[in-house]
Amino acid sequence: MIKKRLVSTGELARELSVSRRTIQRYVEDGLLEPTDVTLGGHYRWDVDLVRRRIRELLKERNR
Repeated sequence: MIKKRLVSTGELARELSVSRRTIQRYVEDGLLEPTDVTLGGHYRWDVDLVRRRIRELLKERNR
């Protein structure tokens, strides 16, 4: 099994071309959930999972 690299919130924001604050708002609103949370409370993300979740949200919104 290949373990995927998880990225920080800042890296995720850059990958998705949005601000870190946008990611934080999505979490606060319950739209996104981090893949992992470090012992220090920092979120770690699987970029592919987040992209899929955003596509799902957009489909739901357009119904």
